Amino acid sequence: MPRFAGSAGENKVQQYLRTQLYGAGYDIRERQVRTSLFPFDLLPRLIVASVVLLILSALVVMRSIPILGVELAFLSGLLLLGTSRWSHIREGTYSFMSFGAIKSRNFIAIHPVTSKYLNVVFTAHYDSKSQLLSRFWFTWLVHIFWGATWATIAIFPISVVFTWPVEAMILPTGFVCLIGLILVLNITKNTSPGAVDNASGVGILLELAQSYAQQMCPVNLGFVLLGAEEAEHSGTVSLMKDELFRERFPSTRTIIINLDSLGTDERLYIMNQTAIPPMKKNRLLTQLIVEIGKRFGIEIKEAWQNVETSMSHVPMNLHGYEAVSLTSVNLGPVARAIHTKSDTMRNIDISALEVAYAVCQEVVDSLPALRQIVTKN
Repeated sequence: MPRFAGSAGENKVQQYLRTQLYGAGYDIRERQVRTSLFPFDLLPRLIVASVVLLILSALVVMRSIPILGVELAFLSGLLLLGTSRWSHIREGTYSFMSFGAIKSRNFIAIHPVTSKYLNVVFTAHYDSKSQLLSRFWFTWLVHIFWGATWATIAIFPISVVFTWPVEAMILPTGFVCLIGLILVLNITKNTSPGAVDNASGVGILLELAQSYAQQMCPVNLGFVLLGAEEAEHSGTVSLMKDELFRERFPSTRTIIINLDSLGTDERLYIMNQTAIPPMKKNRLLTQLIVEIGKRFGIEIKEAWQNVETSMSHVPMNLHGYEAVSLTSVNLGPVARAIHTKSDTMRNIDISALEVAYAVCQEVVDSLPALRQIVTKN
């Protein structure tokens, strides 16, 4: 069922989640998520458009003021680098231009037993979206845009040194502009059933919640279902500002496992490297999960995202949490279906879901290693 934030489909899913969590005996806190269209719909397009405009401006002034052209090109690269990282400044834009606000809800389910020192929280977003480009093609175009932009930036000073004609830069500049235009026109719609992204993660989270509902655990457990997450992580940004969540699950004693796009392959990926140049985070937590995979005979690999806006653990890291995203989709064939009408149950392998579920259970049971992680400082 398509379920972009604020849609009728999302409302139906919210009612289903209430039924499942209340039925399992959890104390549920529903928290409103509200964000403007600016960080989701406008900001990414403004960044791409600004990079393209700076490159074009550099080309225009190269004939008369070559040094200024080189500086403008270099400025476009700095903009690209700076905006590839998640920041508090970026989060500040979520209250900017509040017209056309997106509304949703986070569901925070707290395990009945709350007497342990350590906390493990599982999160998964329950909304979906579709775009003109599938996740596969969008990701590749972002990579190409980055590479083409930096290659073009490098050509500007080289052309000054070797006195190349301005016409030599038209082709690379035009290529950057074309890719940028495609990214700007990648509008969001509400036609994806969202089976892989992210009914798969929600299903595992609910199974974990029901499995542990009546059990004594070596850690305190929390389960958070994130709304409006496809709207540039609005659900996570809201969660990180939630005083109830931060009081109950302080960052000094909590790790977070975000479940996103699972059940397509028994091979799992830990998304723990982001931005350019790559920054590797959560080393101890990553090591724990990789070791669990080895025990089970499961291949678990570390993966990298070129921008810090792809998965929900990134804002959590910014706010001091040891958090990673667990996924089975990298850039394989299934990625061509994500964010399209083809993201249906036929892409899901139940045995692969069971593998991911088993890994999550083992994380909960690995108390000694978890204590090392959260007390590392």
